[in-house]
Order: sequence, then structure tokens, then C-alpha cells
Amino acid sequence: MFASTSSDGRKSVLVTAVPLPANHRCHLKELVAEAHELQAAFGEQQTQVLLNPTLDMFGKGLDGKAVWWFGGHGDMPLDGENVPAFCHADGTPEVVTLHALAETVRPHVVHGCLQLIVFTGCKTLALAKKLRELTGVPCAVGWQTLVEDRASRQWALGFATAIAAGNDPRSAFDAGCVAVTTVVEKTVPHVQRYELFVDPEDEELVHPITDDRTPPHLRGRLRKFETPAQRGRICAGALLELDGLLMAS
Repeated sequence: MFASTSSDGRKSVLVTAVPLPANHRCHLKELVAEAHELQAAFGEQQTQVLLNPTLDMFGKGLDGKAVWWFGGHGDMPLDGENVPAFCHADGTPEVVTLHALAETVRPHVVHGCLQLIVFTGCKTLALAKKLRELTGVPCAVGWQTLVEDRASRQWALGFATAIAAGNDPRSAFDAGCVAVTTVVEKTVPHVQRYELFVDPEDEELVHPITDDRTPPHLRGRLRKFETPAQRGRICAGALLELDGLLMAS
């Protein structure tokens, strides 16, 4: 059984949500609500939420945690690599190299109890993979492609609920996928709304998201669909779990 609770009563899940300030051009307005939904799913007594933390605050928050969940921009460019954004006290993004981030995380793997890292932002798989290599954390999860925000939120809640119930990360990963693929269209209740493991940027399979020639109701949806659906499923993106092997591809 995966341990997401602490034997000494301390909080064992750290959710860092970095929406950035409301006046920032990259502000993620839904992220705060999502962080508190995750806190409820993991269990409020076990979960600490840090909003727009500095790297130093984040490092201190990792103490005693088994799970670190990062919500925010995971693709901020720095020295030729994509890195997650933290937040300076003045509200500006704080970006650090992956090696600097790994130096903050590694002690909590080697000398602490950190077992699982989850990134929920677009194209964070490479980040998850690199951080796992540098820190030795047993399991990491990230999105390989762009991700549809509402589908990501569904997956996150399904995953967190399963972890809180004592499931291992692989089983929780599958539970998150089920949570996404069982969402149905509001107007056609028996039709699946989302499709996982399809790249939203694959224009051979998906109506372009940013093409003005594509009707708004079709953008980001599969080009091919089955009757009685009037339009293809929304491409939610592809995510992968790493625990020594790439899984669920």
C-alpha cells in the first residue's frame, strides 16, 4: 500500500500551486480552486497547500512529505531547458535550473520520505523524467503534450482520491484516466467527452486549436467520430508515469 499519510500526524502531501499574480500575463486563474480541491481529495489533515511559493519556501515545505504535487507553468524557458516557475515575493516568476531544483528536492528523497512527484502542466514529462533521474524519486508523473485544463483537473482529482485511499501510484494513475474518460457530453449524455493519449497538436487526427478556419465547436476535437456523436471527442493530451519504466503510453 502506498503511504500518503504520516505516522506522526504531520502533513504528508505538499501541493504547490503557482498561478502567478492576477495582473501577470501568464496568470492561471483556476489554479487556486484546483489546489483546494486536491487538498480535499488527498485529505485536508494530510495536505499542505503553498500558493505562489518562493523556491526557499517550497524546499522547507517538502520536509516530511511523501507526495509533491506541482500545479503551474512547467515550461518556463531557462538556459535551453523548460523549468517550473516559482514566485518571488514581489510577484515576478522565479525560475531556477533543473539541477538547482534537484538539489532542493534530493535530500527529501534520500534522507526523507518523498516517493512521488506529479506535474500537471503542459509538456512536463521531460521535466518529470529529468527530475527523477537527478533525485532518484521512485515515481514521477507528467504530461507529454499540451493538456486540456478541465480534463487535467478531472484526472488530478481521480488520482488524488485513489492515493488517499491507499492505492499505489500505478493504480491511482489508472483511476485518474478512468475519471477523465467517463466524463460525458452535456448535450449527448451517453457520448464520451475526452480522449486521452492523443496529441492535441496532431493535425492529422485533431481539428487545429488555433486555426480560425475551424469552427470553434470543433477546435481541439478528433477529426473522426462515431454516430451518434455530432463531433469528435476533445483531445485531452497524453500523460505518462515513470517508475523505472514508461507506462500507460
